[in-house]
Amino acid sequence: MVVIQPSNTDFFHEVIFLKTTGFDNQIWESYCKIFNQVFDKSFEKSYFIQKYQTTVLGYSFHGLLFDEFHQVKGGVTIIPYIYLVNKEKRLIGLAVDAFIHPEFRSNAFILADMYSLASSEARKANLFGILSVPNSVAYPYWKNFVGWQDIGKLPYYALPLRLEKFMNITSSLRKITNTALSIWGKLTIYFSFTRHRKIKLLKNPSFLEHRLYTWHHVIKDESTIVILRTQHEERIKTTYILGCFDLHMNWSKRAYKKAIHFTICRIRPDIILFIGNLPFHQCTLFKVPHKKIPKVLPLTFDFLKEKNVGGLDYLECKNWDFSLINYDVR
Repeated sequence: MVVIQPSNTDFFHEVIFLKTTGFDNQIWESYCKIFNQVFDKSFEKSYFIQKYQTTVLGYSFHGLLFDEFHQVKGGVTIIPYIYLVNKEKRLIGLAVDAFIHPEFRSNAFILADMYSLASSEARKANLFGILSVPNSVAYPYWKNFVGWQDIGKLPYYALPLRLEKFMNITSSLRKITNTALSIWGKLTIYFSFTRHRKIKLLKNPSFLEHRLYTWHHVIKDESTIVILRTQHEERIKTTYILGCFDLHMNWSKRAYKKAIHFTICRIRPDIILFIGNLPFHQCTLFKVPHKKIPKVLPLTFDFLKEKNVGGLDYLECKNWDFSLINYDVR
């Protein structure tokens, strides 16, 4: 356990590093409670155990803020993953779930202290760097105060299937446009071919056990795995495409065609979305103009080791195979 001693603040605090396996029942109870309060969620302990502990190392790295009663009041977590960098395995972390109870937010150093402890221990465990997708409020802090570097902004790709949900059209045009868009989606899935990214998340059955929850829709047959998530957002029924894989967990054009066809014919959403770097050249989904993106998602990186390993530019967005299957950041 590594501890940063408290500095001058209105409230006593200490920042401690723990692995997930070091959480006792009291820590789990207070962690779940404050996390759900800050984010207005209702996650149970089992959710966090799946997220933090079913990893390639069997744990995640946590910088935790405690008050004088040893109750968790904040945290930063780094989840380890294996990425293939030009086909070579490399440990890269994903920084997630950064939060602080409002009582302690006047101290700008606490968040950085929690991250510093977690990332230092991640470096000792041979992690090469830390990925993250901070929200628009936190982004300036992580970039300017902590020193995260930009990779790029994640693109959005969309196929609206119910235009009346997005614009005013007459009832006579509604059926024509909706039918035309449905036909477009079914026909254009045959015009796609794979892109080869230099930095790819290693995906396997154990990764799916770690990554998938009850709200994901998994469609599996003898040769493909499709992963979708459908939800209503401001009265818009939206289906997100998270994954289209063969049984070896490689992106698959066949699975992509199945995902589009299944979504249009069976789920029938108002819109289909893919967020991230598309693994295919395709013409089914339209790239959303930057000015129309509803939520900007900056992909960032923090180097823990030498930058020029392998002679690859880690800050070039097109090198990354990164999408919602890596991390659902919506």
